[in-house]
Amino acid sequence: MLPVVFTIISATALTGLLDATNSLNILINKLISSIKNKYDLLKKCSLLSIILNTLTCNQTVGIIIPCKFMKDIFINYNLEKEDLGQCLSDSGTITVPLIPWNINSIVASTLLGVPSINFIPYSFLCYLIPILFLLKSRKTNNIDVLA
Repeated sequence: MLPVVFTIISATALTGLLDATNSLNILINKLISSIKNKYDLLKKCSLLSIILNTLTCNQTVGIIIPCKFMKDIFINYNLEKEDLGQCLSDSGTITVPLIPWNINSIVASTLLGVPSINFIPYSFLCYLIPILFLLKSRKTNNIDVLA
């Protein structure tokens, strides 16, 4: 458990560092400047989480950073914290086994005894859940124009 705790502490420290230096504000401001409705917000938050998972090789960073930086934006656009949680779980959490260099994919590959490239095509839930989340979000949120 020590590596897991160290990873969480490191991710929290990285989030604090990025927050203190305003390093992600440019990226996030660029992301939110083109938002026209709630669907755009959910889509871009999902994309940010997946990108961070891909770049950092760890799902903790891909969840903590978008949650920290997007929480107030969700509230400003009349979305609940639960919407942010669902967005991150249905995109950032579920897609990490699809990234071969991510910790989750490495663990799964080791446990299965096969390279990750062999089980990724059969990881249907990892593909279907984000797609269904975005389709559901589009259907329920595309009419509401954000202020």
